[in-house]
Amino acid sequence: MSINFRVHLTGSKNVELDFKTYGHSYVKLFEDSLVDAIHNSSLRHPYKVYNFSDQQTEIKEQLDKINTTIDAINNSQSDTFIDRKINYDTYADDVNYVHTHFVDSHVSEIDGEAFGDLNNHLHGLEILQSPRQDNNAIGQVYLDFHNKKFFDMPESALEHFTISRKYGECYVNYCQIGRHIFEMFNNQDEHAHDDHIIPLNKISGSAYIWLGPNTGFETFKQKTKQIEEWFTTNSIGKKIGMDWGDPKLAIGWLPVGRMTTDINYEKLIGINEIKKVDYLDETS
Repeated sequence: MSINFRVHLTGSKNVELDFKTYGHSYVKLFEDSLVDAIHNSSLRHPYKVYNFSDQQTEIKEQLDKINTTIDAINNSQSDTFIDRKINYDTYADDVNYVHTHFVDSHVSEIDGEAFGDLNNHLHGLEILQSPRQDNNAIGQVYLDFHNKKFFDMPESALEHFTISRKYGECYVNYCQIGRHIFEMFNNQDEHAHDDHIIPLNKISGSAYIWLGPNTGFETFKQKTKQIEEWFTTNSIGKKIGMDWGDPKLAIGWLPVGRMTTDINYEKLIGINEIKKVDYLDETS
């Protein structure tokens, strides 16, 4: 059995994207969490829609959001003071540095929302700073809810993690506080503390939708080799007590469904926010 759900997006235009989940057993956990959240919760951070307008404009807007949020945290009753702002010329290193303050912080009722915003804005900037080659679309949509169920990652899911992405495919999003290995590799993160490196071990209804080009086989092979070299050079295995090749490293993304709407990237230009998500039906 599979389920169908619809994501409503807005901005300079309104777009509806339909999705159908895969039949793997672990996907049922995603479905359970997603359907429950659709019926009983509300969207969280619906602005996590990236790369559907001018890249430099989006980056500068994200920088403003981050620095405004840092000011809010520093002026609040939080015990954390963030001693660095994000500068345009050094934002890659600045993001890695400031990110350590989020995972180190004891989030309270006073500043919890601000730290949640900061974390999402930092990840947003990391996404936006990825280079665009030959005008290739790298659109990304992150779907999340305020209250959702969490399930332990079953071992049967681990073999399905991949660093290959397909246009219109939906993946389980990272739903923990910390840094997963592929994220650290992509951002060449040298600031994360050892205990912040936490491979994905939970499944929730939080989803990541890729609306960029398919990963080619040669790119896949090259990237896999680069990750292994980075993993060894930086002694990641020693830091987290796992060897290269251990499935529990959960490197990459865990696919849970695919888009069934026939639409290309050009027709998505201008979207910038998730409006709502609907559960449609269950199919065999």
